[in-house]
Amino acid sequence: MAKQVTLDQSLALIKKVATKHKEQTLLIISQEWLKDSTVYVYKDKGDLQDSGQLHSDFKLGILRWRSPYARIRYFEGGRPGDGNRNARPRWADVAKSKNRKKYQTMAAVIYNKIKKEVFR
Repeated sequence: MAKQVTLDQSLALIKKVATKHKEQTLLIISQEWLKDSTVYVYKDKGDLQDSGQLHSDFKLGILRWRSPYARIRYFEGGRPGDGNRNARPRWADVAKSKNRKKYQTMAAVIYNKIKKEVFR
């Protein structure tokens, strides 16, 4: 005998939950990415590192460093010096390449939360 199943899911609910979790995913992963990038940012007085926290838009997933010499250091590099011996040009790309698996795992965890919330 066949059983009848009704789903009270709606497309609007799915979109609402997906949008909420997309914003949450961008916020969490971009904050983690900034933390990982800070390991490779050039440091003299700390202005460049601090500008990443001040000027980034985590809800949109945008990391931004603003200081008078940020663009030169990001693309051309320089001497790491005493401030940060791990400093590298294109520090955000270096952090992303070294931590890609971690970010994918974080996104998968949030995706699983979406599935549980929508398909309960």
